[in-house]
Amino acid sequence: MEDGKKVMKVKAEAFDAYERVRPILEEYFDSWILTAHRAGCKTKVILADLEKGSVDMKGQLENAKKWKAIPVGDSS
Repeated sequence: MEDGKKVMKVKAEAFDAYERVRPILEEYFDSWILTAHRAGCKTKVILADLEKGSVDMKGQLENAKKWKAIPVGDSS
């Protein structure tokens, strides 16, 4: 599969997962972040919904973005 198509597929799957879990999580949480490895290829994915003004959660999102930038298998 071409890289562009693979990226679009991962984004579409991540959005689908987000739309499925969002209603349940919003019932209990104002802000949330999930990190995951995609099944099969281990692509790193971040799903998040942050309430405006959620300064402490923005820091956690930055940590998640740093995690995502580390290649899979790198123990750094």
